[in-house]
Amino acid sequence: MRPEDLEPTINGFEFYLDAFRELHTSRPVGMDLQAIPFTAIAEYFRIYELQDFDDFAGIIRMMDNKFIELNDASRDKTGGGKNGVGNTDPKNSNTSRRGRG
Repeated sequence: MRPEDLEPTINGFEFYLDAFRELHTSRPVGMDLQAIPFTAIAEYFRIYELQDFDDFAGIIRMMDNKFIELNDASRDKTGGGKNGVGNTDPKNSNTSRRGRG
Protein backbone atom coordinates (compact mmCIF):
# COMPACT_ATOMS: atom_id res chain seq x y z
CA MET A 1 0.00 0.00 0.00
CA ARG A 2 1.33 3.44 -0.94
CA PRO A 3 1.47 6.19 1.72
CA GLU A 4 -0.82 8.46 -0.33
CA ASP A 5 -3.48 5.73 -0.27
CA LEU A 6 -3.66 5.74 3.50
CA GLU A 7 -6.51 7.61 5.09
CA PRO A 8 -5.31 10.49 7.27
CA THR A 9 -5.51 9.92 10.99
CA ILE A 10 -6.64 12.40 13.60
CA ASN A 11 -5.62 10.53 16.74
CA GLY A 12 -5.82 12.86 19.71
CA PHE A 13 -7.75 15.48 17.78
CA GLU A 14 -11.21 13.94 18.01
CA PHE A 15 -12.14 16.18 20.95
CA TYR A 16 -11.60 19.31 18.86
CA LEU A 17 -13.54 17.89 15.92
CA ASP A 18 -16.47 17.10 18.19
CA ALA A 19 -16.28 20.57 19.75
CA PHE A 20 -16.11 22.20 16.30
CA ARG A 21 -19.12 20.22 15.08
CA GLU A 22 -21.11 21.35 18.10
CA LEU A 23 -19.95 24.97 17.91
CA HIS A 24 -20.64 25.04 14.17
CA THR A 25 -24.36 25.03 15.00
CA SER A 26 -24.04 28.38 16.81
CA ARG A 27 -23.13 30.40 13.70
CA PRO A 28 -25.20 33.52 13.03
CA VAL A 29 -27.63 33.05 10.17
CA GLY A 30 -27.29 35.48 7.28
CA MET A 31 -26.39 35.90 3.65
CA ASP A 32 -22.74 34.94 4.18
CA LEU A 33 -21.15 32.20 6.25
CA GLN A 34 -20.05 33.86 9.47
CA ALA A 35 -17.54 32.90 12.13
CA ILE A 36 -18.48 30.98 15.24
CA PRO A 37 -19.14 33.64 17.90
CA PHE A 38 -16.54 34.14 20.62
CA THR A 39 -19.30 33.86 23.21
CA ALA A 40 -20.20 30.36 21.96
CA ILE A 41 -16.57 29.24 22.25
CA ALA A 42 -16.28 30.75 25.74
CA GLU A 43 -19.53 29.11 26.86
CA TYR A 44 -18.46 25.71 25.52
CA PHE A 45 -15.15 26.07 27.38
CA ARG A 46 -16.99 26.97 30.60
CA ILE A 47 -19.61 24.22 30.36
CA TYR A 48 -17.05 21.47 29.79
CA GLU A 49 -14.63 22.92 32.36
CA LEU A 50 -11.65 22.81 30.02
CA GLN A 51 -8.15 23.77 31.12
CA ASP A 52 -6.58 26.24 28.66
CA PHE A 53 -8.90 28.72 27.01
CA ASP A 54 -6.24 30.25 24.73
CA ASP A 55 -5.30 26.88 23.27
CA PHE A 56 -8.90 25.75 22.88
CA ALA A 57 -10.10 29.01 21.33
CA GLY A 58 -7.03 29.18 19.07
CA ILE A 59 -7.58 25.70 17.66
CA ILE A 60 -11.31 26.25 17.16
CA ARG A 61 -10.60 29.59 15.42
CA MET A 62 -8.03 27.95 13.11
CA MET A 63 -10.54 25.24 12.22
CA ASP A 64 -13.29 27.80 11.70
CA ASN A 65 -11.11 30.05 9.53
CA LYS A 66 -10.15 27.07 7.35
CA PHE A 67 -13.79 25.96 7.11
CA ILE A 68 -14.85 29.43 5.95
CA GLU A 69 -11.91 29.60 3.51
CA LEU A 70 -12.78 26.22 2.00
CA ASN A 71 -16.44 27.17 1.79
CA ASP A 72 -15.58 30.40 -0.02
CA ALA A 73 -13.26 28.57 -2.43
CA SER A 74 -15.93 25.96 -3.14
CA ARG A 75 -18.52 28.65 -3.80
CA ASP A 76 -16.11 30.48 -6.13
CA LYS A 77 -15.50 27.29 -8.14
CA THR A 78 -19.22 26.68 -8.60
CA GLY A 79 -19.84 30.23 -9.75
CA GLY A 80 -21.65 31.31 -6.62
CA GLY A 81 -21.73 34.94 -5.73
CA LYS A 82 -20.73 36.49 -2.43
CA ASN A 83 -24.13 35.66 -1.01
CA GLY A 84 -23.98 32.07 -2.24
CA VAL A 85 -26.36 32.66 -5.15
CA GLY A 86 -25.12 31.33 -8.46
CA ASN A 87 -26.43 34.18 -10.62
CA THR A 88 -24.50 37.34 -9.75
CA ASP A 89 -25.41 39.28 -12.90
CA PRO A 90 -28.09 41.82 -11.90
CA LYS A 91 -29.58 42.03 -15.40
CA ASN A 92 -30.32 38.28 -15.24
CA SER A 93 -31.66 38.19 -11.71
CA ASN A 94 -35.29 37.58 -10.82
CA THR A 95 -35.59 41.07 -9.37
CA SER A 96 -34.95 42.68 -12.75
CA ARG A 97 -37.95 40.81 -14.16
CA ARG A 98 -40.43 42.26 -11.68
CA GLY A 99 -43.23 44.09 -13.29
CA ARG A 100 -43.05 42.03 -16.47
CA GLY A 101 -46.16 40.04 -17.31
